[in-house]
Amino acid sequence: MPSDRKLAAWLTEVAQALESGLSASEAVKCCQGHQLASTQDLEQSLRSGKDWTQSLLNHAHFLQDSEIEILSAATSSGQLPKFMKVLADQRIDLYQAKRRALLAALYPLFILHFGAIALPLNHIVVESEPGIYFTKVSMVLIPIWLISLFSIAGVKLFPSLGHHLGRLTPIFGRFIRYHELANFTKTLSVCQAAGLPLDRSWESAARATKRSALHKAAEEALKEIASGISPIARIQLNKTLPQTFKQKYQIGEATGTLDTALDEAATQFRSSARSSLTAASLFYPALLFGIAAVFAIVKVFSFWRDYFENFNSRF
Repeated sequence: MPSDRKLAAWLTEVAQALESGLSASEAVKCCQGHQLASTQDLEQSLRSGKDWTQSLLNHAHFLQDSEIEILSAATSSGQLPKFMKVLADQRIDLYQAKRRALLAALYPLFILHFGAIALPLNHIVVESEPGIYFTKVSMVLIPIWLISLFSIAGVKLFPSLGHHLGRLTPIFGRFIRYHELANFTKTLSVCQAAGLPLDRSWESAARATKRSALHKAAEEALKEIASGISPIARIQLNKTLPQTFKQKYQIGEATGTLDTALDEAATQFRSSARSSLTAASLFYPALLFGIAAVFAIVKVFSFWRDYFENFNSRF
């Protein structure tokens, strides 16, 4: 999967190429320097006469489902370049948040490794037993490396499992829930702005998320729409959708500005997701630092205890 920064650059450049008057296939072709998988297939699909919606669904595997739904809806309203830039900005925000989290985690990880290597040195300096030293270092570092390796491999091989476990993680789970809610709401907003019928807008919003509770909310709304009545009563009873969504939907429906009201709600959810990710980037490195500090204190006491026991045994 390409990086958020590379995707943001590709989306921005394709949007600029489209605004300059290039055709869809030419815009994609001139931005193939980012080496994203399937862009050549995407360009050939557009050149063969297929529209953006078909081409994105079949070949834009490097984009999220929610992004494809938003871009497909934006195509219908002639606002594709605008929403490509919106998605690019969101990708940049996500990249910067991930980078902050990584940099914040490096220092406590360094302390943890330094402590694991330095603190058992008494087995070499005092007791001249390198075998025990390497055993104790390995007992600390190897489990850390194995847990990290299996965690990364598990997320890569089973993304849905990693996504589900991420929802259960304190603080970071809030980021995932708000991020999914923002994608769901934004897709619904863009579809309405594009002039799509309400039922198709809800169907697109449901396809934009992997969260089953949001799928159920969309199914309930679609039943009401199919019956020819407003889904607002069903929305108000739904426990998954937050109060902000319910209020904005009711106001937007009453005033005929559903797309604008939902766009405001999506912006709020995106801001909450960003705040949650920032909090997680502070909390988990601090937790890791705390574990490293406790480990260091235990090792220091262990060192002096062994030292005095060794010293007393000589007299």
